[in-house]
Amino acid sequence: IIASALVASKFLGLNKQQMEHAVSLGISSHLSLGRSRAGQISNWKGATEANDSRNGVFSALMAAKGMTGPDNILSGRSGFFEMTGGAFELQPLGGQGSPFRILGARIKGFPSGYPSHTGIQAALELRNQIKSLADIKEIRLFTSRSGMGYANEDACWEPQTRERADHSHPFLVSLALIEGSVQVEHFEERYYLHPDIIDLMRKVRVSIGEESDKAPNLGMPLSVLEVELQSGETLTTKKGFDLEYSKSLFTDEAQGNKFRPMASPLLPSEQTEKLIHGLRTLDTITDIGEVLNLSVPPANKL
Repeated sequence: IIASALVASKFLGLNKQQMEHAVSLGISSHLSLGRSRAGQISNWKGATEANDSRNGVFSALMAAKGMTGPDNILSGRSGFFEMTGGAFELQPLGGQGSPFRILGARIKGFPSGYPSHTGIQAALELRNQIKSLADIKEIRLFTSRSGMGYANEDACWEPQTRERADHSHPFLVSLALIEGSVQVEHFEERYYLHPDIIDLMRKVRVSIGEESDKAPNLGMPLSVLEVELQSGETLTTKKGFDLEYSKSLFTDEAQGNKFRPMASPLLPSEQTEKLIHGLRTLDTITDIGEVLNLSVPPANKL
C-alpha cells in the first residue's frame, strides 16, 4: 500500500502533504491480512499484492482531488502500530549511494514459494539414485525455522488447493521425486490429490535442522534431505542458495522457457511470442495498451 501510494503520487505530481494523505488513506482503509497465506490457501493469495497496488493508486487519486487522511497514522492512538501490535522502521530509500530494492529482484526457478526451492532441488538430485518409490522407507527434510512455514499446519500435509500445494514441503518434495520436475501443470487437482503422491507424502518428515537454521537464508533456507531406503541405506544431499544458478534464470532463454508453458493454456503460441517481444521492448513502446492487450486470451477479448 505505502509503496504503490507513493509511486502513484509521484506520477501524479503530488506535493509532500498530498503524498502523506495518500499514504494515510491507504493504510487506514486497505490493510491485507497474513491469513491469505495460511491454511488451505485460496486464489486470493495471488491477488492480494495486486489489490494493494490498486488501492494505493486509488488513495493517491483521492489525495490528488483534495481528500485528506488521518494524521499520525502509524504511531497515533488506534493507528497502525497499536492496532496490529507491531512496529517497523523504514529502511534507507534507494538513491544517493543506497541501492534500489529492484536490483535485488530474483526470478523463481520453480512455480512455488521460495522456501521450497532448495528442498525441490535436493529431491531432484536424489531421484536418479532411487530405483523405485517402493524402495523409500522415510524422507526427512531439515530446514530452517522460517522454512517450517511450509510444514507447520495440517493443511500443508493435506493440500486441497493449488495455492496450498505450492506452499507445502511434503507435497513438493514428493512431487519432485515422482515427476522429476515441478511445473505449473503439477498444481492441478489431479496431482495434489493423486493417491501415489499422497502415499509418498505420508513418508515425509520435516523438522528444523541445526545446520539449516544457522546457515545464511537469503530467501531460500539450506535444505538437508535424507531418503532412507528399505535396504537400510540412506541417501543424503544438501542444497542452499546458489548465486550462479540464480543468475542463469535472468537470461532471455531461461525466461522464455519458463514463460511459454505458463502461457500455453491461455494464449496461442504466436500471441505468446508477440507478448514476449513486447515485454522485452517496453522502452520503445508508446502505448502500453498494445502490450497489455497481448496478455488477454482471445476468448476474453471484447
